Amino acid sequence: MGSTVLSSLQLGWVPAAQSSILLLLVLIFVVPLQLVGGVFAFLARDAGAGTALLLLGAAWAGTSVTSLDSPPGKPVVAQAVFLLALV
Repeated sequence: MGSTVLSSLQLGWVPAAQSSILLLLVLIFVVPLQLVGGVFAFLARDAGAGTALLLLGAAWAGTSVTSLDSPPGKPVVAQAVFLLALV
């Protein structure tokens, strides 16, 4: 879901002026689902899936928050460093 939403923005399917709406949708819909999925994976004793889901949820949250604060279409160096640190 998050990949589709952000890809639609990057491909120009959604105008850059509406980027804040898409990023809020990612924060409201995608991030909580990823985090809840990660918690349930740990409760099911699946540490690999839990770690992956929680890291992905944190990546969506970080990407959305840093992109909300920046002008549309401009690269954010701090966001790039954050995403590189996740790799």
